Amino acid sequence: MQKKQESAHASRAGTQKQSTVQTQGGAQTQKEAQKHAGAQKQSGAGAQKSAQILPAQLVPYRKYLCSAALIVSFFLFLQVLDADMGPVVKFVAALIILAASGEFVRRSYSLDGGWGLIMLRSKKGLSLIDRIASENQTLLKWLADIGLVVSFGLLSYFMMSKEARKPRRLLALFILSFPILIFLAAAVAPSVFPILSSALNTIDFAQTGQKLRAEASGVPIFSLVLLASLFVGGFALLTALSLLGYSIVVLAAVANALLGNSAPLDNTSPGAAFILPGINLPFFEAIFALAIMLIVHEASHGLLARVGKIKLDSAGLVFFGFLPMGAFIDPDEKQLKKTDMHTQNRVLVAGSASNFATSIALFLMLILFMHATYDFRADAVRVEAGSLPRGSALLEINGTLASSSTPLYAQEGMLKLNGKYLGSFENITFEPNSTLSMLTDRGAFSLNATETGKIGILYTVVQKSGAGWLVYYPNNALLMFIYTCLALAFALNFVVATINLLPLPFFDGYQALAATVKNKYAVQAIMLLLLAAFAANFLPWLFK
Repeated sequence: MQKKQESAHASRAGTQKQSTVQTQGGAQTQKEAQKHAGAQKQSGAGAQKSAQILPAQLVPYRKYLCSAALIVSFFLFLQVLDADMGPVVKFVAALIILAASGEFVRRSYSLDGGWGLIMLRSKKGLSLIDRIASENQTLLKWLADIGLVVSFGLLSYFMMSKEARKPRRLLALFILSFPILIFLAAAVAPSVFPILSSALNTIDFAQTGQKLRAEASGVPIFSLVLLASLFVGGFALLTALSLLGYSIVVLAAVANALLGNSAPLDNTSPGAAFILPGINLPFFEAIFALAIMLIVHEASHGLLARVGKIKLDSAGLVFFGFLPMGAFIDPDEKQLKKTDMHTQNRVLVAGSASNFATSIALFLMLILFMHATYDFRADAVRVEAGSLPRGSALLEINGTLASSSTPLYAQEGMLKLNGKYLGSFENITFEPNSTLSMLTDRGAFSLNATETGKIGILYTVVQKSGAGWLVYYPNNALLMFIYTCLALAFALNFVVATINLLPLPFFDGYQALAATVKNKYAVQAIMLLLLAAFAANFLPWLFK
């Protein structure tokens, strides 16, 4: 019996010894094996699927195969950009190319992600986040609470802890927060769509904003509701009501079109649009803008998570095919859900709060940039939509400078047409049935006015002073590139900050609502209502 025990003990010792010996052929130690098993576990089901994408004999060549796949997808992407097809078809084609190449690379290397998104995880940068968070805990908590008030208005009271709701602290918080909320609503928000439209040539964002404002002004009580919602529920409630309001406009236009009257739908722009660099956003400028927006957003989540003693699992970069789409930071989700409500809401709102702050900084930079480059600005009329190429500068009409011609000219910072003051966007009217020669920076065109004198273009005056300062059109390519980068970064930061507050699946607003409201049925009902409104805003694309 004793010999058997000694034999068994020796056998176990021999096995343990053997397992720690690395042979010349490259056998793994137990430590390496555990590390490898952990990596397989982290990659999850994706690792099991990726093992099937390449035959065993091709695995040694996957570096070359993946490089070839990305190069081919890049050239196919360029072909789609130059193809003569509608914007929706072009968008879908580019999406398929990027998703296919991204998924091939992801599965070949057992990387995290899915549907073409590749997540490259790392622990780098986490120590820096730890250090910043530990040295600035009080400041970061205050900034997050200001973000809560800006995002959720007076309703943020119910999203905080009892300690944070002490009268003196709460009063100081509101005194700091509401001026920021008012500045964002009164100065920054009205500039977003005009600036975005001036930087892009594919989507008429300005018309959507105008349509919603026109509908609101036609119903005074609706305007009052929107104003009250800003103070009661911050940008979260204002955005939700605006989304619902414009979805009603869209659905009414679609209903009219189905009944045979397509005019309302023709004049209704989509309230939402998917964006993709190179398709409906300038490629390099969009990459720059998205990088700023995502890095700021995700870093803020990480900082507030560490302030709340929540572990960060990893950080990294996200690619969609060959396109870099931004960065991410992964807090421990289980630990986050176990923390108190206020800590959760601070972490969740941090992304939008930082995007709001970034949009303010970029807004001020844009103003300084446009004033600093005063002498480089073009004096022209910029075409926003219609029968001339969108984004072109209209320089002459029948040999007369467009910026000082009759009936179109600018005076005292306002646009005028036949002596009547106009808004920033208006249809130009000329002599009925006349023929006009238009000289633009993209060539000469001849247009025939209709019986009512319309030529079907929407314009904005671009001058060195006066109206049109939001529509910046420099006569220098480098300045235009810088402006477009700043404009896109500004607009995307603000848009993402507001949209992210909506209680929609995968948005921070949904998690904040779920953390605050304990009635799951109420949370689901609100989510489904806004999800339907969000989908309705895409409907006009189906009729383009």
